[in-house]
Amino acid sequence: MSKLIMPVVLVGAGPQGIGHARWWSRAGGKVTAVVDVDIGRARSAGRSLGAEAHSSLEEALAHTPRPCIVDIVTPPETHLPLMLEALAAGAHVLVEKPVVSDPQHLEMLRAALRPGLLVCAMHNWLYEPPMQQALERWRQGLMGDLVHVNIAIINSHHEAMLSRRDHWVHALRGGRVEETLPHACYLLAYLIPSVTVQAARLSKLVPYEWSPYDTLTAYFESSSTTASLHITFAGANESILVDLVGTRGQCRVYLLEGFVEQHYVQPRPGGPTKFDRLRALLAQTSDRLSTVPKVVGRLLMGTWTPGHLWIMRSMVRSALYGTTPPNTLEDIERTVKLTAAVVKQAIGSR
Repeated sequence: MSKLIMPVVLVGAGPQGIGHARWWSRAGGKVTAVVDVDIGRARSAGRSLGAEAHSSLEEALAHTPRPCIVDIVTPPETHLPLMLEALAAGAHVLVEKPVVSDPQHLEMLRAALRPGLLVCAMHNWLYEPPMQQALERWRQGLMGDLVHVNIAIINSHHEAMLSRRDHWVHALRGGRVEETLPHACYLLAYLIPSVTVQAARLSKLVPYEWSPYDTLTAYFESSSTTASLHITFAGANESILVDLVGTRGQCRVYLLEGFVEQHYVQPRPGGPTKFDRLRALLAQTSDRLSTVPKVVGRLLMGTWTPGHLWIMRSMVRSALYGTTPPNTLEDIERTVKLTAAVVKQAIGSR
């Protein structure tokens, strides 16, 4: 894979864009051009990446061979015109979330998508190693049928986007919450394809006058599964937890820490005894102790494949060999529509 080189045009030289650039060399791509409306910032990034600097995508694409990937890491309101421009020029597109805020814009995107071209979203949490571990257990039937999913996304009010008065997230209808909400929505859309939002509420708990909302609570249902979601930027630390509850077992994914915790307390009349609790504690402790060396070893050896890298590698393969892309326009549509439905319900409930 390392021998494959796919030209990449990076649009957006901010912190997130530079973060993307660091992964491309390991994914089989090479950032050959950096585009930013601030040409000084583009030149600075270009020097560090050994890439050309441009102030427009049109100019960058004129100097980039095909096939190539346009990696869009800019504010959401710029995504649609940039995607349409890249597709019209015959380039594949990778775009950060939220892909678009208005589901009606998806029709324009679908009309612009020509055969052989890819549009993929950075749905990276789905491909983080602990999430994949839990999903594999589910696919193998070890957890039975899903009956409930709970997602908790907790962050601090010191978080970089929320605490910056001039950040573009504050212009979103749902503020900082709406920027991170697609993560939960693509997870839910994957786990429960027919899920719909039943209730949602946005709150403002942090006294930043520039931030409209910082907390969301939502409830979802399908014909056989329920789901709950809590996002807050009013906490003390960062934590991302995903609970999968099945008819045969359940587990908790610690997305940031990198491990999956199984649940071992077996039901019995009268509830668990102290010995049941002790056995469960010992089993979970043993699981953690066996997991830690594996995670540390993969991190130190560079064999840990984060979701960003997995998506980029998969996209390069798909562009070169026509293999299954990391996500499709249908996946993007489900995420955009579910995100918009949550925001609409939450704002309407105030």
